[in-house]
Amino acid sequence: MTPKWRVIIGSAWNVFDGLTSLFMTIYFGWINKHYFYYCMIGFWFATFTLLVGLIFIPESPLWLLKVGRFEQAKLTIKKIVKFNGFDATDQIDNIQAV
Repeated sequence: MTPKWRVIIGSAWNVFDGLTSLFMTIYFGWINKHYFYYCMIGFWFATFTLLVGLIFIPESPLWLLKVGRFEQAKLTIKKIVKFNGFDATDQIDNIQAV
C-alpha cells in the first residue's frame, strides 16, 4: 500500500471512529440510557482484548527493513509465512538492503 493510501485510509478510519463516539454520546446521553452500561462493558472488553493482543503482534517487516533491521525482518516474515502455511525460505533468505 502506498503512503498516500495509508494516509487516506488512516484519516477515514479516524473520522469514522470519531463519528461513532459522537453518535454514541448523543444516543446514550439524550435518547436511550437503558443499554449504556452494557455498551461500556463491551467497549472496555474490546479495548482490553486489543491491547493485550498488541503484545503478540510482531513489528511490521516493512518498518524493520526501512530502519535497517534486516535479520529481524526476515524472522518476522518467516513467522508470517509459516503461519499462513507456505514455505518461502529461499526467497526470504535473499532479502537484502534495497
